[in-house]
Amino acid sequence: MKSSLKLTLAAAGLLALAACVRTPTAVAASSTPLNGRAYEVLGPASASTRQSFILGLIPVQSKPQLLAETVEAARKQAGGDALIDITVETMTRKYVLWSTYTTEVHAKAIKFKD
Repeated sequence: MKSSLKLTLAAAGLLALAACVRTPTAVAASSTPLNGRAYEVLGPASASTRQSFILGLIPVQSKPQLLAETVEAARKQAGGDALIDITVETMTRKYVLWSTYTTEVHAKAIKFKD
């Protein structure tokens, strides 16, 4: 068998072991109770965090971020008092020796009028 064919088959085999999955994880109406308070929509807000692992077990970062921290980062980035229409998605990418888990938060930032 020619070496280029062997290399192609080896590359195809490694690609077959890789996977990427995007999953809707959560939906929330707001990050804080609105209790009928008047508010103004400031615009879109988003943030994401990523955790990486070697062999799917050994974390590369020392401290993983919690979902609440990612939501708070999105609120701060937009400069709002709270978030509404929150959606959370996770993306998992697995390769032979390396894997990453990404959490994305998308929402609308609001500012209370009172």
